[in-house]
Formats: sequence, C-alpha cells, structure tokens
Amino acid sequence: MIENFLFNCIIFLYLSLIFTAIDIEKVSASCIKKVQNKLQVVMIIFGHHIIATVLNFGFFSNNKLFLSLFCLGHIIVIFHWIFNKNKCFITQNLNKLCDFPQERLFPEFFGLIGFKKHNWWNNWGNYLYYIIVFLIGIYKIFYL
Repeated sequence: MIENFLFNCIIFLYLSLIFTAIDIEKVSASCIKKVQNKLQVVMIIFGHHIIATVLNFGFFSNNKLFLSLFCLGHIIVIFHWIFNKNKCFITQNLNKLCDFPQERLFPEFFGLIGFKKHNWWNNWGNYLYYIIVFLIGIYKIFYL
C-alpha cells in the first residue's frame, strides 16, 4: 500500500512540475523577472500547483490513503473558499507579491487550458467538478 501511495505522490509531483513550467512560461514569467526572491515565488507557484493537481486529478488514484487525503483536501479547500469570500489565500499572497490584480485567478490546469475565461466555470462549473470528483473519491475509498 505504501509503495502505491509513494508512486501516486511521484506522479502528482511530476504533473505539478509540468504545470508549473507551463505556468511560468505562459503566465508568471513577468513576476519572476521583477521580484527579488525568485526562488520563493517559484516555490509558491509549485506548491500551489501540487495542491491544485491533487485536488483536480487525485480521484484517478486507487490508493485509499491517497484518496483519503484527496477528499480531506477538498473539504479543507471548500471551507476555506467559503470563509475567505471565494478567494484562495495562496493566490492572494502571490498576487500581492507579484503586483498582479487581486481578482486574478491562479492558472492551475483548468486555467491553463482556458476554462477560467468563462463565467460558467468560475461561477459554478468549478464547484460542480469538485463535488463530482469528491464523490468519486468517496466511492472509491469505500467500494474499491
């Protein structure tokens, strides 16, 4: 079980690294060029992509420990969004650090492919996706 968990972690770290590289190339390069502590910004972006990648695609795992962390992560993030006026504190801090507008959304996978340009995704599509994948994760924990 632990080997499968570690394998899942490596896969998701690798995917997060790819998404981070695309983000830096397409979106965040201007920030990294102008800030003093470039490593800090890159690590914040990478950490944020790890969280987003696990929350977006963690339901593909069949490891019950990984799925449990995936579901717990969803609960934490949803409550955080509810209590922080639908904002992510990591995105808010990164926007402040980079002098980006505070309404700027983090370009995780769905942002990188263009979904966040659409109001339907930002208003309810993202929540619907999270609810569906959360339920898939719960199902897999208990029935697989």
